[in-house]
Amino acid sequence: MSKTNLQEKRRIENLIFSEVDYAISTYVDRRKEEYTRLKEKLIENPPEMVLKAREAALKAEEEIDKAGYEIERYGDRSLDIRENGQYQHKDLVKFNDETDAKRRLLEQLKKKHIIMIYADDDEVKTLFDKVGEDIQKVLG
Repeated sequence: MSKTNLQEKRRIENLIFSEVDYAISTYVDRRKEEYTRLKEKLIENPPEMVLKAREAALKAEEEIDKAGYEIERYGDRSLDIRENGQYQHKDLVKFNDETDAKRRLLEQLKKKHIIMIYADDDEVKTLFDKVGEDIQKVLG
């Protein structure tokens, strides 16, 4: 087998592969368009059973939302907690409010102790102990 013969076979192989790749690409593109048309047709004309089931599902999901839960939109669509929005779960609202309140108290402690530092008071010597105590009081 000559070297030229081997090179010629590789060119033919490449041409064949190119043709097949082009055919595959053309087919896939055509199928994507057909898929889109079929999907639109199915959405426009769903069976009566699907329309009724969708209505029931929307109603059920609304009740879940109002209770402060949500159905996960991706993956297995398992039940999840609604963290934002109008129907945020009441326990999360309470938790966030408590967190914000303590954060504000801690911010106030900073101001209180800064004043003590600049007042040149004798309490400055025990300031770090006092700060620790105040933090523990806030955090409970």
